[in-house]
Amino acid sequence: ETVFEPLKMKRSGMIWQKDFDDDFAFGYDKNEIIIGAQKRTSSRAAGSMVTTAADYARFVLAMMKKEGLSKQMFREMLTPQISVASEKGFGPLRDRFNDKYKNIKFSWGLGWGLIETADGQAFFHAGHDDGWQNYCVIYPKKKIAVVLMSNSDNFEPVADKILNLTIKDTASPLEWYGYFDKTD
Repeated sequence: ETVFEPLKMKRSGMIWQKDFDDDFAFGYDKNEIIIGAQKRTSSRAAGSMVTTAADYARFVLAMMKKEGLSKQMFREMLTPQISVASEKGFGPLRDRFNDKYKNIKFSWGLGWGLIETADGQAFFHAGHDDGWQNYCVIYPKKKIAVVLMSNSDNFEPVADKILNLTIKDTASPLEWYGYFDKTD
């Protein structure tokens, strides 16, 4: 009600809706085997949202325009709450600490990863589940954003190349997620 309705995100929800049955994509594993659609009946903090590219674009546009929340909430959301000092976000290297990301001032705000780049602050969000991988990055000063959505476990290893080719983004800390190492 608070986000989806005001932004007219009619094909989005935190649990599966019957209305989604007529238009959805199947997920695929690394061997290109169909995983299917995950029709969750209860929500969870991570990996629960179901959306479409069009609906998510509405959300990202609202974030870029700072619409839908108070100025104070946007400021708080995009203020570093905790610095990132772990080598990876997941897996065994999440407990290894160093200053690998210190130069981009990698931190977490409220729901968004934050980095400092030559183009100013950027904020991002990523999602990963079996058969589904996505990444969104917003550069407010440049007034650009990219949303990458995939229904394949083979997507993340090329995400950095897509970002570099589309918006010359080489700062996004994709490697930190630990699902892959950046490609050359």
